[in-house]
Amino acid sequence: MYIYKSIPIENLFYMISYVLELPLQATLNGNKSDIDRSLGELYILLFSIELSKLIKAGLIKSYHDEENELLTVRGKINLSRTIDLRCKGKHTIDCIYDEYSADEYFNRIIKSVASQLIFSNISIEPIELKRSLRQNISIMSNIAQIPLKNISWETITFNQYNKRYKTIILLCELIVESLLLISENESNNFKAIEEKLFHKLFECFIRTFFRKTYFEPNVSDLKMEWNPSETYNFIPMMHTDTTITYLDKTLIIDTKFYKEILGNNRGSQKFRTDNIYQIFSYVVNYKIQHSNQKVAGLLLYAATQLSLAKYIFPYNCKLGDVPISIDIIDLSVEPPKIEEQLKQIYIRYFNNDSIF
Repeated sequence: MYIYKSIPIENLFYMISYVLELPLQATLNGNKSDIDRSLGELYILLFSIELSKLIKAGLIKSYHDEENELLTVRGKINLSRTIDLRCKGKHTIDCIYDEYSADEYFNRIIKSVASQLIFSNISIEPIELKRSLRQNISIMSNIAQIPLKNISWETITFNQYNKRYKTIILLCELIVESLLLISENESNNFKAIEEKLFHKLFECFIRTFFRKTYFEPNVSDLKMEWNPSETYNFIPMMHTDTTITYLDKTLIIDTKFYKEILGNNRGSQKFRTDNIYQIFSYVVNYKIQHSNQKVAGLLLYAATQLSLAKYIFPYNCKLGDVPISIDIIDLSVEPPKIEEQLKQIYIRYFNNDSIF
């Protein structure tokens, strides 16, 4: 079976498994019956499965400071507050004490995502899936919720204590950025939602592949200020999809996922202007802030054999003295061949100096 842009469904599960660090065969076997679902529905299904596993194994708990009015002493007495209560005729004691609870940051993210899914206008089918989410939310009743738009995903780290949360937190990021935090216009456009879902998955897959395959380079989704010496409250930061730095070379990759790679520019087929401007801005600003580095930019499009004649790729050019390349990754082939294409990109940039 094929999905959007003639990509085999097995390759979709391959990318999801790679990003979420799930066993590929288990992901395929457990969800083959769901291949007619949209990508958004698959995310929600996997989220529900992981949430049920997490609750069954037990949520992470820790001690937190609590302050309440009690009839008996517990922990430390807040004397000034207790005196105020007595002056008001109350016979309670204001106590500050440690409470062992699951009201942790990761649990707050998960509950917030689950609640948003339940109470948003997103269709969740079958009804048993929605019921399962509701039941799990009720179990997390003592956990607070947080605004999803304020979550800084790139600062989240995992350790031995919380590593079992990695899969579900990555699913939360995919769901939040692709389904929950979308504009009103996009929410009424199914194709726009699906394209955004695929784009986010493709972006995460590319970054995760380079991070897992090559240990010496630094691979990240870098944030950059336009001008580090000045602060402009209304100018957003630049946020690259994937930045690879090894020794004195830096490659900035901007991943794209369009139904058509080329756009129409005054009646002729050209690369999309806004994409070129974006990667150019990334490279120029990074070079200004890291003058000792050789920097190149790569626009990397998801493609299939049906998308475009491949002979023009990779398309290399220099805009001023800025090296920019446009290339494609054919997602219609088997996973080993997808990985080989990415390895060739790394070799092309970091094993010789011809592009830089």
